Amino acid sequence: TAAVAGFDSCPNWGQATVCAGEQTIAGNKSLKYSNLNYEGLDWSATAQNVSTKSTLHIDFWSPDVTSVKVSIISAGKENAVTQTLTTGVWNGVDIDLAQYTVPDKT
Repeated sequence: TAAVAGFDSCPNWGQATVCAGEQTIAGNKSLKYSNLNYEGLDWSATAQNVSTKSTLHIDFWSPDVTSVKVSIISAGKENAVTQTLTTGVWNGVDIDLAQYTVPDKT
């Protein structure tokens, strides 16, 4: 698990995803998951105010996943934004936070 106070990269919410936590891959710190069906990054211990931010940037790599749904969540409120991925390469994704109309971003 990443060593950031108040952050859990492997919360156990009953999902099938296997979390290997933080790994160094090609010299870069990465979070590694397998058998991915659902996974969250839990900041609930130190909630993040993203109301003044414009984008969420995430990098994905997978040998076989062609799309992912990315949500931000506040007190059970969420909406997913689907991102198309190219397999076998790193995909840098910038999501306009204005697409998240349901959660409270503060």
